[in-house]
Amino acid sequence: MLYDCGTPRVFEEASYNYVFRTAAHAAMDNISLAKYMTSRGIKVDTFAGVNQDYAWGQDSWAGFPGAKCN
Repeated sequence: MLYDCGTPRVFEEASYNYVFRTAAHAAMDNISLAKYMTSRGIKVDTFAGVNQDYAWGQDSWAGFPGAKCN
């Protein structure tokens, strides 16, 4: 049971028979923002992020530019 797991990375280091999440992970927030900006024609030349240096922060940073909503 993953009750407070903001990172989408769960299966990289282990194998499970069942996994249940009780909340969304960070990728959903970041990808939806990138898609929203693209759908509204919002152009951004540069952007920055302030994230923690562990799985959640690193995955959050990778999710936004990785969305590739061009």
